[in-house]
Parts: sequence; structure tokens; C-alpha cells
Amino acid sequence: MNKLVLNPDKRIKLTIDFIKLNFDIKQLLQGKINVNQITIDRPEIKPMPIEEKSFNSPLNNYFSNITQDLKKIFVFLPDHQSSVEIRFKNAISQYFKQMDGSVYLSKKNKEIILNTIIKKIKFKPSSLSKTVFEKYPELDYIELDQLKVFTTINLNGEIKGRCTFIKPKLYSKNKNILLRSNLIKSSFKLAEEGCKLVITPFKLNHPEGIVGIQFENNYTKKKSSLRFTGTDIHIDPARQMSLRLFKDNEIVTKIFQIVRKGIVPKVAVSFHGKDFKDLFKGNHLRLKGNIKNGSVVIPATDITASEVNGNVNIRNGILDIKTTKAIIQNSRLEKASLSIDLLNYKNVPFQGEFSLDLDLSLLPETLISLLPETLLAQELSLVHNVEGQSKAALTLLMEPDSTLLGVKINAENFSARGYYDRIPGNISIGNVNFKYETNQVSLQHLNADINGNKIYDSNMLVNFENDAWIKIQSGSGLIDLATSIPWLNSYEKTRKIISPVKMGNGKVNIDSISLSGPVLKPELWEYELAGKSHRINITTRENQKQIEDLSCQYHLSRDLFYLKNIQAKISHLSWIGQLIAKKHLDSILVPFDMENGYFQLGTAASFLKTELKFPSGPKVHINLQGKTPASFALSTIKILDETISDASISFNHSKDKLLFDFQGMLNTISLEKVITQDSFWAKKINDITKGQSILIHTDNDSNLNIITKTMDLNSFFSQPPTASFDNRLLKDKIIYFKADQLKIKKFTFTNIDSQLFLSDNPSHIKLDKAFLCDLELSGNINFKKDSLYADIPFKTDFKDNIQDLFTCLLKKHNFMDGQYSLSGHIKSNNIKKEYLNKLNGDLILNAEKGRIYKLTLLSRILSVLNISKIFKGKIPDIRQNGFAYAKISLEADIKDSIIYLTKAIIDGQDMTLIFSGWIDPVKDTLDLTCLVAPFKTIDLIIEKIPILNTILNGRLVSVPVKATGTLFDPIVVPLHPSAVGEGLITMMSDILKTPVKLWDKIYGE
Repeated sequence: MNKLVLNPDKRIKLTIDFIKLNFDIKQLLQGKINVNQITIDRPEIKPMPIEEKSFNSPLNNYFSNITQDLKKIFVFLPDHQSSVEIRFKNAISQYFKQMDGSVYLSKKNKEIILNTIIKKIKFKPSSLSKTVFEKYPELDYIELDQLKVFTTINLNGEIKGRCTFIKPKLYSKNKNILLRSNLIKSSFKLAEEGCKLVITPFKLNHPEGIVGIQFENNYTKKKSSLRFTGTDIHIDPARQMSLRLFKDNEIVTKIFQIVRKGIVPKVAVSFHGKDFKDLFKGNHLRLKGNIKNGSVVIPATDITASEVNGNVNIRNGILDIKTTKAIIQNSRLEKASLSIDLLNYKNVPFQGEFSLDLDLSLLPETLISLLPETLLAQELSLVHNVEGQSKAALTLLMEPDSTLLGVKINAENFSARGYYDRIPGNISIGNVNFKYETNQVSLQHLNADINGNKIYDSNMLVNFENDAWIKIQSGSGLIDLATSIPWLNSYEKTRKIISPVKMGNGKVNIDSISLSGPVLKPELWEYELAGKSHRINITTRENQKQIEDLSCQYHLSRDLFYLKNIQAKISHLSWIGQLIAKKHLDSILVPFDMENGYFQLGTAASFLKTELKFPSGPKVHINLQGKTPASFALSTIKILDETISDASISFNHSKDKLLFDFQGMLNTISLEKVITQDSFWAKKINDITKGQSILIHTDNDSNLNIITKTMDLNSFFSQPPTASFDNRLLKDKIIYFKADQLKIKKFTFTNIDSQLFLSDNPSHIKLDKAFLCDLELSGNINFKKDSLYADIPFKTDFKDNIQDLFTCLLKKHNFMDGQYSLSGHIKSNNIKKEYLNKLNGDLILNAEKGRIYKLTLLSRILSVLNISKIFKGKIPDIRQNGFAYAKISLEADIKDSIIYLTKAIIDGQDMTLIFSGWIDPVKDTLDLTCLVAPFKTIDLIIEKIPILNTILNGRLVSVPVKATGTLFDPIVVPLHPSAVGEGLITMMSDILKTPVKLWDKIYGE
């Protein structure tokens, strides 16, 4: 039969070139039609376009229909015929090039046997069923060289058989091969109770590996399973294939996001469910296998483990990876476990524990990637050039629905080298137990070298949750000042702490340390350090030696800082320039040694106690006390200088106590040994001592004795008083003062022997003896509050030349000469500010056998006489030869610093002058009345002016004058006789021993 068109069902249109029927001749001769073979040649199979419907009917109905259809087929066979064979050859369709085979029906066995070979197969799966293959959009088409099928169908509806796929290939949309193999063999069975498919393990060319598949679905037991077995699977191509074919499968997607590369030597993957519909749910997947040279990406991180060797398990949506070997960047992973929840959460919760042989060069950037936007990450960004290898345990934890990755690191015997931008120079850490957990770093038994600074066996805790917080609980160390001081000065806050130190060298040992507080806020630290230094050098200026060879023990805490057993060489004092004026510092002789020092700053007490040893010999012990160094004041000072000084001075700055107490012996020579020549204090001392020594010592009663050859107080009195001591100088003590010479302003006192009593009742000076310009002085001076009480007697007897007194006392030269005696006393009883204006007392002066050379008052009196015609030319000129006198007698009372003359006589060689009135030296004024007897005898008048003798009728003449104005520029005028008191006239008569006549003619002239 030729050119037949058949429609076996609605889905297929079959066009056949011809059909050949082979009849059994023997049976035919017996009158029986027995077609034992049917041959179909060149059939063409075309699918019919029909609307695709989902398959929803129960599978047992499906097999029931098959059974009924088979029975119908067997009905067509005559009773005498037990079998028939249908052969087909050269079948073609749009899916393949050729199909050859046969269908054998056996009534005896009640089965149908299909045996066929299909060649050159190529088709798009979606053309068969869009519903089935719409889940695999990346699958474009399938190719096979051959498909061999052997199938049997029995009347029970059971279908079973074998399939052989020769050179199958699966292609993606972009024509890439998804799967390729040379040969795949399988067996299958479909029955009413279920179905089963077994693909014998076969070699995959792409992706590489050996794969076996077993599928079973039991309807009666309500069990469905799909099992894959594989060996030597190459993950990368398998990953590419799976992500295309199973991209909607959540677990497959996540698995291959995690597992990227490598080889799977052996793996078993299975899905278990109640039926086929829910078989591929994520929690139904089970996987057990291993991985070799794999690449695993740790979720929620940028960390990829390469060369992974280990075991992989998936159960209930949990992926467990246990490795025995891997590499993370340059770090070797010795052992690890990674447990990942592939289902149920928006994120991918996981927990990983990794034992690493850690390459530390990539540690900072790894931790930054694990802990982005954290304070620790910010600090780690400043770390670079890290070198080292260390064993470490890393734990990563991602909680369900969390965005924060939990990181734990534990490394014992951690050692590393590198740089940290906040600290200059290289940092080396060794043998430390390192732990990190939840923004907290713990370093136990830390040994480190930080740019030459050592740390030994320290326990440190750093918290990075908010502000970085550090806590150091124990340990010791060694600080290299050459590197640490520049570093500390690079930060404003620490620069304030160590100010004014700029440079230094040497080592400082830290014996113990305890510290806690915010890392970047050292002013808030709580700390306690103790240790010692040995021969360190410190300076506040470049190229200037200041403190050298400093050795000490120290203790430093927030409330207490002390240095004890201080030994040092002080080469320059500019480092305390902010506390002490430069002129004072420059006066101290350097270098000197500081020995046995003790410096303390604390809330309870602050002080500096030390011994200063000068190369010139003296040792100075000082004790400074105060709340801060800026407020330090001397408490005690002790000066030791062999054989000449051993003195101690104690100071008290409380106003209700003594200012100081002196004990021992002090010679100013010792002071000069510790002071720089030509310095401020050298000049000050020299101004006072004039190069002579002053000896100060205490006696058995603790009274002070001051003995000196020369003392000049002019520099002291030239400065205004800077403080009031309120009787706090050696209260209730006696100061014995002896001096060969004492200069106060213009006066020089000699041979002084005095006592100073400093007390409240009141303080006073007892002057046993002193000399001022040949005047012997004595008396008392009392100081009481603002008042000055004084009574100073003075005298000098029978001195050769009164000019010495004027030269010494008044700095008047060539004034007068002659022998003299002077006595009197000065009293004061008034406030200190007014005492010069309120002096009282008296004085007596007697001089003889001399001559007056300079006295303006006398010159002007004589000038007045020379005006008169009668005396003109007869009066001596004081400017040429002076005024010769036989005797001068002066007696006066002093009241309110005004000198009131009670007796004043100048008995000249040729004339006599007597005075009355007053002189005020403070205000530089005078008011005197003077009687001048130009000629002491009648004979002298007769000799000089004979006519005058006739006029006077044998009496002596006396001329009255008046002197007013200033002491050194007086106004002298003639005075009318009526203005002269009887007392002066009588005194003149007594002196001249003859009656006198007051000359009134000169007044008219």
C-alpha cells in the first residue's frame, strides 16, 4: 500500500510511503489470515498543533487506559495468531533524521516490545511541551547522534525498558554547550503503583564528571525520590549549566553562589518528597559529597576560599562544608566548617569556623571587608605593609534576618610586623594571644616593639563599639625617648601632657602598667604606671643640652605622679623658663648635678625635694611645695659648703606664721660659687657685699648673727617694697648684726653693733654702737604697725677737722675746717610715711680755730655790710681767703624736723655773728635774725675806721640783718634796730664784753 496518511491520535499526523504486509503462506493455505510481519517504509511523523493542557488526571487512570488500549490491540489478532511484528524503517520527523525499529506483539506473553534506533536527533524542548520546559528558558535545544530504545508493555499497564543516548548535547540560548556526553545508558519502569528511572553512571564531557541518576515515584506509598550520584564533577561548568537549567530553584542558585570552582570527586544528591509535585522543594534536598581544589565564597563577605578540599552535606536546607585544606587569599586553611541555611530567611544565615595558617599581609583589608563602616575598620585602614604568619581560628556568624556579620578571631602566639599611621616607625608584635569578638580586641601576653619601644607580657583590651576604648591590665615595657617624644608631640592632647619636652633620648623602663580610657582622649584616661629610667636626656629646645643622664624611679597615675631617687646632670635651665624669670635662671651656675631627688604631683601634696651638687663645691638641698609646678614655692633650702657654710632656711607661706627660719652658718662666698659671673644675682650680691663676704649664723639660742666687712643696701632701698611681711621675719628672735661698713643711700655707717628684735610688742632695733661720719650712734628704733618710734643719740668729741664731717655727711667739699665736737639726739614718734617731717631732738656743735670757705648765708651777710659806705672795703671777702673763726657755738632744738636755734654764735677773727630763728631743711627754708659785730675791739675800729670811733664814742657797733628764703639761696637785708630783740643785744654785749650800739645807718642806705 502506498501513500497512506494516518492519524493515530489527535497529536500526530503520520504519512507513510508504503506498507508491506507479510502473510504466513502456510496459514493462508489453511484458510487462515496470519499477518506475521508488517513493514512500514519512510514514514513521516508530524506533530499536530493542539492546545496544550496540563496533565491532572490520576496516574492509575492513565495506566488503566493503557491496559484497555493494549487489550484492544490484541483483539485484532486472530485466535490462531499468537504474535505479530511491525517493522519501520527510514522514519523521519522534524525532530530526527532517521528512525528504524520494530514493535513486536506477543499474545502468548501478553506484551508489546518496542525496539528502535533514532538517529540525528535535534529539537527544542519547548516545542514538545511549553508547560514542562518553561522552567528551563535557558535550554535552547537538544542534540543526539543516536537514541536506542528497548521497551516492553504488558497487559498490566507496566512499561519498562532501556534507553541508550549516544553523544547527547544540550545547548543554551547563546549556543553554549550545557551538557555533553559520549554515551548514556538508562533503564525505566512505569507501573500503576509508580515509576522508576535509572541512568547508569556515565561520563560527562561537559561539565566534566561521571554522573548517575535514579528517580523513583511510588504512588501507593506516597514517596518520591530523585538521586544523583557523581564522581569527578567539574564544578564551574556544572555551575553554569545548573544556574541556567535550574535558575528558579532557590537552593541550586544559592549553592552555586557559594561553591564556584573545583572538582567533586564523589557526590550524592537526592530529593525526597511525598510526590513529584513537591519533590524539588528546597528542604527536600539532600547532598553528601566532597570537593577538591574548590572555590567557596563565604556569604555576606568578600572572602573566597580557594583550593578547598573537604566534605559537603546538605540536609533540611542546611549546607555543611567541612574542609581539611583550603587557601583564603595567602592564608592556608587547615580545618574549617561552614554551616549555611539556604532557606527560610531573606538573608543567608550561616556559621563558619576556620582554622587558619594566616598570612597577615591581607589581614587588615580582610577585616575591613568583614566589618565595614566600623571604628575598627577605620583604624585598620591606617595599617599597612603587614608581614607575618600565624595560626588563627576565625568564626563568622550571620544571624537570621540580620544585616550584621558576627566575627570572632582567636590566634595564639600571634606575631606580625607592619606600620600604623598613628605611630611613626615599624611595629612588631610577637607571641601574643589575639582575640576579636563583637567590636572588641583582646591581646593577652603581648610582646611588641613599637618603633623601638618595647612591651612585655601585657594584657590589653580595646573596644571599638563607639569611641575606641582601651584597657591595659598588666605588663611591662621599655620606652625609647628618641622615637616616642616626637610621636607624642605630633598630637595636641599628648603634647600638652609632656609639655614643654621637645626631644630626648635614652630608655625608660615600665615595670607595671594599668590604663583605661578612650584611645583618642588621653585627658580622660585612668592610668597607673611605675618603673625607672637610666641615664636619659631630655630637652625643650633643639641643639641644647638641658637634662642629662637622668635616672630615677617613677609612678604615674591620674591623681599622683612622682619621681624618686632622681639623679641627673642639669646643663641648662630654660626648660623651667615658664615658671621662673629668665634673669633668675641665668644667674644659676650650670651645669650642676641633681642627686637623691624626689618630685611629686598629687591631689594631697605636691613637692620637689632634691640635692643640687655644684662643681665649685657647694651642695644645695631644696624643698619646693605647691599645688602645681607653677605655684611651687620654697619650703626649705639647705646649703652645704665644706668648712664655710652649713645653713638651713625654712620658709612658711602661711600669713599667720613666720616667713622663714634660719639655722646654721652661711657665708655669701658659698652663694657666689653657685651663681654665674656678671649675672643678675651676681650683680645684686656684689652690689650688697662689694666683693666682701657676709657670714650669717645662728647661736645656741637660735638667734641670728650677721657679720660682714661691707654691706651696701642702696640697691635694696632703691627698689620699692614688693611685699609686706607683717612682722613675719624671725618673729620673737634676735638678729645680731655686726658690720665694719654699712652703706644706706648716701651714708656709710662703720663699726656697727646692733640687735634686731622682731616681735609684735613691737619689733625694734637696738643700736649698741655705730659710727656715721665720725659720729658715734646708739639708741633704739621701734616699728609698730604703721608707726616709727626712734631715739638715736649721737656724739663726737674733739675731732680734728669738721670738713671731714661735711664731706662725709653732706658731700660738701672745701666748706670749712677746724676742730669740732658734736652731740645730740634724734627722736621720732609718728607714722612711717611722715617720720622725716616729724623728727624731734636737739644738737650741740662746737668748733674752733678754723675757717669758713663756702657758706652762702655768711657771704651774703658780709655783702650787705659792704654796701654801706662806712664799711665798704673793710669787710673780709670769704671767697678769697675764707672767714677765719676762733669758735663756733651752736645749740638748737629740733621739732617736726625744724631746727630752732637757741644759741648760734660765730666768733670770727675780726667780727662776731650771732643768730636766732629757725631752719627747715625738709622744706628748704629759713628765717633768721643776725647781729653782726664787724669789729670785735675798739682798737680794731680805730685801725680800720677812725671816724667811726668818734661817732660811737668808745662803744662797739653791731649791725642787724634778716635772712629768709631757701637754705642755699637766702635773701639777706638790713634790719632796723627796733626789730632786734633784747636777747640778741645782750648776748652780743656779753660776747664782746662791752656795750654795743646797733648801727641804723645801713638800714637807711
